[in-house]
Amino acid sequence: MRPGDRSETMVPRRPLAPERMVSMGIGGGIFLLVVGAILAFAVRDSIDAVDLTMVGYICMGAGALALILAIVVNAQRNRSSHTATVEHRETGLPPEERRREQ
Repeated sequence: MRPGDRSETMVPRRPLAPERMVSMGIGGGIFLLVVGAILAFAVRDSIDAVDLTMVGYICMGAGALALILAIVVNAQRNRSSHTATVEHRETGLPPEERRREQ
C-alpha cells in the first residue's frame, strides 16, 4: 500500500454505548420541546405560508414523543439481565509450571 491510500488513514469508529444513545434521546426530546415552546409561544413574526405556532406545536409533540420513547427504552434496558459464560479448563499444573512449559 502507498502512504496516501485511504485504507491506511481511516480509523475505525466505535459504536455508541447504549447509555449514550438513551441520553441523546432524552436530550433531543428536551431540545425539541424547548424549541417548540419558543416557536409556539414566544415568536410573533410571521412567514408567508408557514404558521410558526403550528410548527412549534409539532416540535413540542415530537419532543414529547422522543422523550417518552427514550424513557421507555431506558426502563426496558434496566429490567434486562445479561449472563456471562466463563470457560475454565483445569490442566492440573500450577500457573508457574504452566508458564515454564510454554
